[in-house]
Amino acid sequence: MGNRLNNAIDNALQGIGSFQVVDSQPYEAQNWSEMYAPFRGKIVFWPFDCTRMELMRFLSAVQQGVIPVMTSPMIPRLKFDSLKKKYCNWGCLEDDGSISGSNLSTCEEQLLFIATTSGSSGSPKFIAATSDNLQASVTAIHKAQRLENVESTAVWLPFFFNFSLINQLLWAVLFEKKLILLPGMKQAGASFSIMRETKAEMICWVNSQARMIQRMGFKASDALPAVKQVNFGGAPFPMHFLDYLREIFPNSEFINNYGCTEALSRMSMCRVHDKHQDITLVGETIESATLREKDGKLEFTGTSKTPGEVRNDGRIDRYGQWVPTGDMGYIKDGKIHVLGRYDQVFNNSGERLSLVEIEVVLLKIPGVENAYAWTVTPFQGEEEPVAVIQGDDMPSADDIRYYLKAYLPHAAWPKSLYWAGEWPLTDRGKDDRQTIKDNVEQNKYQMIEV
Repeated sequence: MGNRLNNAIDNALQGIGSFQVVDSQPYEAQNWSEMYAPFRGKIVFWPFDCTRMELMRFLSAVQQGVIPVMTSPMIPRLKFDSLKKKYCNWGCLEDDGSISGSNLSTCEEQLLFIATTSGSSGSPKFIAATSDNLQASVTAIHKAQRLENVESTAVWLPFFFNFSLINQLLWAVLFEKKLILLPGMKQAGASFSIMRETKAEMICWVNSQARMIQRMGFKASDALPAVKQVNFGGAPFPMHFLDYLREIFPNSEFINNYGCTEALSRMSMCRVHDKHQDITLVGETIESATLREKDGKLEFTGTSKTPGEVRNDGRIDRYGQWVPTGDMGYIKDGKIHVLGRYDQVFNNSGERLSLVEIEVVLLKIPGVENAYAWTVTPFQGEEEPVAVIQGDDMPSADDIRYYLKAYLPHAAWPKSLYWAGEWPLTDRGKDDRQTIKDNVEQNKYQMIEV
C-alpha cells in the first residue's frame, strides 16, 4: 500500500501504534485477509453499520484492495435488490463476511472505497474515493478543527455515513486516536453512559439527533463535560437547539461543517458561538478545498476532489477541474454562505429567497421540531413556498404569524402551511421529502390558516 493513510490502516490491523477501538459488544478476532485477497480491485456492495467486527472486515478488505461500496444496512430489501440488479457486475458482502457474485467488475483505478450519495432523487451516485483524496481530506479536517489535543471520538452514526467514516474512523486510524463505538440512538441512554465512562472527547451528529435527544428527556443532569467538540453536518446547524446543546455539552465547542460527497466530505467549517449567527454562514474553506461562486452556484476543486462517478463496468466518469456542489450561495469577505440546494432558492416579487431560511424561521416557533419547505408554481404564476411543520403541540396561527412577520419578507411566507402528525425519515436518517410531498398531495396533513 502507498501513502500514510494506507500505512496507518496496515498498522491498525497489526495492532501497531496507538489506534484503539472501544466496543461494549463481544468480539472474537478473525483473519479476513485470506478471504478477501482474491477480490483485489473488485467492486463490492458493503453494508456498514457500527460494530467492531464490521470495522475490522472493512479495514481488512481495503488493505487487500477490495473496493467496498458504502451501503446502508437499513436499506429496504426490495430497494437493495433493485440496486444490485442495476449494478449486476458488483459483488455483495454477505452476513457471514463472505463476498458473493461472479464475473465482477474490476475498477479502472485502485480506490480505497466508493462513497454513496443519499439517492433522495431515486438515482444514487457512486463516488470514487482514492487514498490520496481521503488523506488530504482527513488531514485538512484535523488541522481546521484543531484536533491535536482531542484523543478520542464516539461514533453515533453508522459508518456508511461519510461524516462518521471520514471525520471519525479514518481520522482515528490516521492520527492513532481512540474510536469509541456506541449503540447509537436506539440505545441513547447506554450511549451516554459509555461516553461518560470513556470520557469521549468528540462526536459527529446530524440535525435530527439533537431533536431526538431533547425529546428523550436528556437534560443538564445528564451532561457530558469531557466532550470538547460537537460536529454537525448534512444540514443547516440547529441554531434553535444551541442553548440546549450547551447544557448537555457544557465544555464543548460546536462546529458547523459544510461539504459534499464529491469532496470527501468537508469543504468548509465555522465555529458556532451565538444562536443568532447567520444560518447561511458555513465559514472558510479547509486547505483541501477551494470554493468559487459562478452564476449564483457554488463549485469546488482541491486535493480532496474525487476522480468521478463509478459505472457498473468499473470505469469512472471523470470530473472536470471544477465540480458543482449542488448548492446556491455566495462568498463574502472570504466566508462561504450557502442558501440551499438548487431547488431551495427561488424568486418571488423580484426577491431572491431561500427555502432554508424559511425552514429556520419555522423552527423558531415554540412547539415546532421539524420543518420542510418547497415551492410550487401556479399556472402562469411565480414560484410560491409551501411548508410542513411538526412537533409536540401545533402552534396557534397567531404565534406563526408573529414569527413570520418578525423574520421573513411577505413574499417568503408559505402560501400553504400544513401540520404533520408524524415525521418520515429515509433509511439514512434524513427528512423523507418525497413522502412529505406525497402526503400533502393526498391530504394527509392538517392545513393551518395564517
